[in-house]
Amino acid sequence: DVVESMSSYCVQAFSDSIWNPVGLGDFTVDSDKKLLGPMLEHVLSARQSRAIEQEDYTYFRFLKSMQGPLLQGFVESGPPCMNSCDEWLQSMHFGSACDPHSGLTPLRFAAYDGRADIAKELLQ
Repeated sequence: DVVESMSSYCVQAFSDSIWNPVGLGDFTVDSDKKLLGPMLEHVLSARQSRAIEQEDYTYFRFLKSMQGPLLQGFVESGPPCMNSCDEWLQSMHFGSACDPHSGLTPLRFAAYDGRADIAKELLQ
C-alpha cells in the first residue's frame, strides 16, 4: 500500500499487507499506530468511494471485504456484523445473489468478508 500524498494513494489489491497486516508489525514508536490506523481507514474508505464513482464494483467489493484484515492491529474489532443476506448484497452493490457480472460471485466475497452466515445462505 502506498500513500504518496494527501491526494495520491494506491491500495494494491493483492499485497502482502493482507497476509501480514501492517498493524501487527513492530513499530519503533508504538503511538504511531494510533496515527496510522485512522489514516489507513480513511484511505480505504476514500478508495472505496472512488471505486463506486468509477463503477468498479469488483475493486470496491474486494476493498470492502478485506477491510478487516487490512486494518487488523489498528482498530478494535467490534461485534460481528449481523445484517441480513439481502442487506449485505446491497451493501456490496450486487444486483442479486447470482450476480455474474465480473465472474467473482457474491459467495466469493462473502468468504473474503468472513461472513460464513451469508455464504451458507447463498448456497441454499
